[in-house]
Formats: sequence, structure tokens, C-alpha cells
Amino acid sequence: MGGGSVIDVAKFISVSGSHSPSFELVKNLTIGEVKEKNYKITPLISIPTTAGTGSEISPFSTIWDKINKEKYSLNLPELFSEVALYDPVLTLTVPKKITIQTGLDSLSHALESIWNKNANAITLNYSIKAAKLIMENLVDLVNNLDNLELRDRVMKASMYAGLAFSNTKTATAHALSYSITLKKGIDHGVACSFTLPLLVDKIIGRYDFIDNSLKEIFGELSSSTLRKFLNLLNISTKFEDYGISDEEFKVLKSTALKNIRSNNSLVRL
Repeated sequence: MGGGSVIDVAKFISVSGSHSPSFELVKNLTIGEVKEKNYKITPLISIPTTAGTGSEISPFSTIWDKINKEKYSLNLPELFSEVALYDPVLTLTVPKKITIQTGLDSLSHALESIWNKNANAITLNYSIKAAKLIMENLVDLVNNLDNLELRDRVMKASMYAGLAFSNTKTATAHALSYSITLKKGIDHGVACSFTLPLLVDKIIGRYDFIDNSLKEIFGELSSSTLRKFLNLLNISTKFEDYGISDEEFKVLKSTALKNIRSNNSLVRL
């Protein structure tokens, strides 16, 4: 019971050797050094207290190695929760900053599931529902944090986005975000969302199913509405505002291209 980090840690420690707990086994599974099948999972019931990460409804456990500046994802089919329980009352005490960050993480999950090689009719349906709910409610919620109805809608968006990206996985925005978080200290929800307008502009006009999805969400084939939305949340879309120089961006782009999440994307950097 907690935010995405709490649920990710619970998933990590739910894995053990088939006969006894083994940190080394789980670490090696996480960093991809072994494809061990000889493990067991303690089943989880997950109760999220933020509306954003979707960890409660995905098979991924995100682990950050801040010493070596690496981000890992433990991905095992058994890491889906047995049950995920959603109660928006639990999010009423989430402060403004975290409400914005987690809401933007959900938006990124939804949009990245659209311009995704693994997208299909079912994931697109969830992605569109999630993105529309975020676009229509997050700004109002940030200005009225005690509104339970708005909390409920944003939590529902998080669930829909989780149902989408748990099948498609994330893509370019997330691939770019990892280094931005680790090297610049930018919170994940912001790091994976401020590049979304740039990616929208890059993908428009290439695929009918993406254009139709974006039109349904934004009411137009443009990043204009998304940029205005981020501006209302005081989120800049300029790399220099996050301390990223042109030279650093070249390194960032090169690092992102090597990340497996980039391979899911129909947007090329």
C-alpha cells in the first residue's frame, strides 16, 4: 500500500529463490544478467495511494541505481498483482507537486502506448480514455486538491493508462527521461512528460490510427493544446530550463536510442 516506489519495492522483495530468499538472484534478474526460471513469487494485493505510476497493474518493478546512474526494470509475468484496489480517498492527502508529477506520468503512459509498435485496438481504447481524463481533469484537480470526484477521475485515468502500457510498454519519452532524472535530478513524472509535445509534432501525419487517436484526445492535430495544458501546470517544454545544453542533449539522445524502450516507439529521434 503506497505510491509507485512502495509497490515496486514490494514486487522486488516478493521474488525469491525457489528454496530460500536470495538477494543476488533477484538483483541479477533485475539487471538482466540471468534469465533464471528457478524463482518463486509471493502474491501481492496492491493498493495505490497515488494516481500515476500504474505499478499496481503492470508486471514491471522499477529499480533506480543512483550510485551507478542506471535505471533497471524487473519484468516477470508473475509480478502482476493478484488484486489491485483503487480508492481515491487515499489520494486526498497527496500534495500538489506529487499530484502533478503522477498525473503527468499517467499521461505519458497513455500517449506512449499510442505511438507504439505494440499498440492494438484494446490498448488504444484505454490510452485514449486515460489521456482524455487527464487532459480534462488534472488542472482542475491541482486547483482543488480536496475534490474527491476529480481525484476519482484522475485515478481512473491512471488505471486505464496502466492497462495500456502494461501491454505495450513505454517508448521514447521514457527512454529520454531516465538520464534526465538520474543526471539532472528532475522528478520522473516531469522528465517523461515535458518532451511529449515534441514527440507529438514528430509523429503527426505518419499513421492514420495515431492521428485519429490524437484528434480524439486534443481535438486537433497539433501539440498546441498539450503545450497549453503543460503551461497551466507550470511545466516547461524547453530542455534548457532543465539545465540541458545542446551538447548534453546529443549525449542524452544517444543514450536514449540505446535504451530498449526506444525500440517500442514509432517516433524516431
